[in-house]
Amino acid sequence: FHLFSNNYLGEETMFFGFARTKMTDNELRQKIKPFLIKEAEKRKTQENVDKFLAQCFYTAGAYDEPTGFVELRKQMEEHEKPQAKPPGRLFYLALPPSVFAVVGAQIKACCMLPEEGKQWNRIVVEKPFGHDLDSSEQ
Repeated sequence: FHLFSNNYLGEETMFFGFARTKMTDNELRQKIKPFLIKEAEKRKTQENVDKFLAQCFYTAGAYDEPTGFVELRKQMEEHEKPQAKPPGRLFYLALPPSVFAVVGAQIKACCMLPEEGKQWNRIVVEKPFGHDLDSSEQ
């Protein structure tokens, strides 16, 4: 939200949440809105809350099944179509280590853009995972 409020992200930037909890786009927006309002009041950027929320979407699905990830891909494609410039996808993972590998495999199989032209994909892991070098390399 801070990057968005400070105009570090383009207007075409969309945010897609994915988790096991069944929820609609609007339920997600209502769930995060109080936190955004609190932050926006501190930074005097209240007008950005509704703009940001309008660009937030949600898909529910199991981490180990492709169905939800295929639905996520369709949702991303639907919102990328009207954009003038080639899309890029950044996947920000805030997951327990036990599901990191399976989710990464599902993203690779179902959600990544083909590496052609100026399209790009990135995966960011929120926190360290593993308990030693061998387990973190898995």
